[in-house]
Parts: sequence; C-alpha cells; structure tokens
Amino acid sequence: LLDFYASFGENLFTPNLLNWLILALIAVFALTFNRFIQIKSIWRELAHVEQTKLTKVTKLSFLERYGIIGEYLKLEIKSIMRNKNVKKSLIFSSSFVLIISLLVAFTDIYDNQFMNFFWIVYCYCVYGMLNLSRSMCAEGNYIDGLLVHKENLLSLISAKYYLSNILLILPFIFLLPPVIMGKYSFLMLVSMLFFTAGVQHFMFLQLSVYNKQTIPLNTKFIGKGSMETNYSQVVINFAAFIIPVALLYVFYFLYNETIAYLILFIIGIIFVATHRMWISNIYKRMMVRRYINLEGFRATRDF
Repeated sequence: LLDFYASFGENLFTPNLLNWLILALIAVFALTFNRFIQIKSIWRELAHVEQTKLTKVTKLSFLERYGIIGEYLKLEIKSIMRNKNVKKSLIFSSSFVLIISLLVAFTDIYDNQFMNFFWIVYCYCVYGMLNLSRSMCAEGNYIDGLLVHKENLLSLISAKYYLSNILLILPFIFLLPPVIMGKYSFLMLVSMLFFTAGVQHFMFLQLSVYNKQTIPLNTKFIGKGSMETNYSQVVINFAAFIIPVALLYVFYFLYNETIAYLILFIIGIIFVATHRMWISNIYKRMMVRRYINLEGFRATRDF
C-alpha cells in the first residue's frame, strides 16, 4: 500500500496526464460526495426531519438526597445523554484518551520525560477543556429560567464541578495500562488526578464568568456557537496545559520525580478542599456580569 501511494506521488512529478486525470477524478468525486453529505445534513437540521425516538426516562432518583445540587447533577447527566453535541464531546474525549494510553503503554513513540508529562496532563485535562471551559454556553439556551431563583447558578456550577471530578475516573482507568507496563508510576497517576480536580478545574470554571456565547445542543451546521473567538477561553486552556508541565519540570529538577508529584498532589488537595470558597467567588462575579452575559447568550441563540 505504501509503495502504491509513493509511486503515484512520484508519477505526479512526471509529464503523465493519466496520473493527473486520476487525481482530478478523485478530487471531483470527493467534493461532490462532501457537498451531498453537507446539504443533506443541513436540510435535516433546518427541517427537523429526524424522528424523535421514545426512550425510557432515567430518573436518577439516587441523586435526590443531595437536594438542588442533585437536581442539577441530573440535568448535567441528562444533557450528556440526550444532546448530540455534548454526547459527542464526551465520546471523542474518551476515545482519544484511550488511544493515547495504548500508544504510550505498548509503543515507544512517546518514551521521553517531556511527552510523559504532556500526555498525562492532556488526558486528564481534555474533559475539563471540552466541558468546563465552555461552562454556561449550553445553558445559554435557557439561562433566563436559571436566573429566576436566587443562587441557582451557584448550585449549577457546583454540580458541574462535581460531575467533572467524577468523570476523571475515566482517564484514571484508561491510563492504568501505562502504569502496568511501567511507563507511568501510580503516584504520577493519582497526583495528576487531584491536581486536575483542584487546580485545572478551578482554572476552567473561571470561564463561567466570561462565557457569553450560546452553543447549540444538537445543531452543528447551522449553529451560531462558533461565530466568535473567546480569547479568555484560549488563554485559560493554554495555561491549563502549560502550568502543570512547567511546575513538574521545576520541582523535578529542584528535588526529584517523587517529591514533584507529592507537591502537585498537595496543591490539588488544597484546591479541592477549598472548592466551596472559590466557587462562591465565581458565582458572585457572575452575578456582577449577569446582564452583559445574558445579552450575549440571547444574541447567539439559534432561535
């Protein structure tokens, strides 16, 4: 197969019209097929021709013991289960983490210190990056109702934080093969779990204050959710990757690998233990900007 494509590529540099004709036909077919798929998908979204399938309603009654936060946990879980874009983000994240884990465990592609640091940070970060960094964007579709009762948003943010921490169990399990194969240490896995739950989720949730652009829950081709660039989101996402890797390198060279991970573990525990305090601070800042954000959410809705 490699020889075939290599030969075909080399023949493109020769004055052989047959090769260029084949390439042109492939390009025309690909463009035509792509146009057909996109027009069909756009029409299905515009006309809402998809039939809704009746499924069994999951009550998640075990969450009722946690009061209003439990109700918002239900909302978050059902949002993942029922909304196409939210569900695809979770599936994509999990699939990517699993692939990276298997590559690290059974190949020598990333057998160096920097890549070990980078990939474990990325695998834990990706769930928060795709969900918490867009915090309140999905809720922009119905945020008017959330502002009816006092401190509704505080309970909602808390539920998002708890659910995101629970989702960290997935990368923890997926990254066990590199631990078993001796590529990662168990301390490395646990310390990054708590550092992500504390520090990085703290960073991602700061965007709840500044996000003011509604993202569509199901529509993809006709949605307005990606019309503008959120530079705060770009900066915080970038910092969430760079800071832990930089800290690991600093502590690693000052002390040793074990001490470096213990320090990150302690920092993560401190942020997790104080989460109610900094989530309350996020809520207060959101309420100061509520009218600015509300205007942005309404302007970027699909309806």
